[in-house]
Amino acid sequence: MEKDTALTVYRSSDEYEALVEECQAIITQRVKNFRLEKILMYGQLGERISDDSLFKKYGKGNLAFLQGVSEDVGISYSDICRAIQFYEKFEIVSPDSENWKKFKEGENISWNKIKIYYLPSGEKKECQHLTEKVVLWRCVMCKKLFTEKPDEKQGIKK
Repeated sequence: MEKDTALTVYRSSDEYEALVEECQAIITQRVKNFRLEKILMYGQLGERISDDSLFKKYGKGNLAFLQGVSEDVGISYSDICRAIQFYEKFEIVSPDSENWKKFKEGENISWNKIKIYYLPSGEKKECQHLTEKVVLWRCVMCKKLFTEKPDEKQGIKK
């Protein structure tokens, strides 16, 4: 019971409030920095690949070339393509670029938002809706869906 009282006392103090606020500010700033660095990384990758003589000679429109780069660099093919698109459209490779103003989100922009809202997606083909019957299993506790019945000996994994 004493611990609960002590917990309530220090959690309601100004000093504790200041600690929590400063920790939240650190987290917010670091997450913002992480998003910025990720965007800059893709901008620089796009610049490097776009300006490369091999890409200019063999890469444009060459699926195998970009797939090879993707595999050897360790980044998905779609992210390599998006990096090139991003650089060619926005030319952002530094935090000082004036082109950041093109994003209505301001400091809340993320690589994912750029991919979804600012870069063209691949060709959309009309689906012919070939369908198949799918049996789904649902966990009665967590409601997670499974396409195969989980092994009852192992239990349901969340």
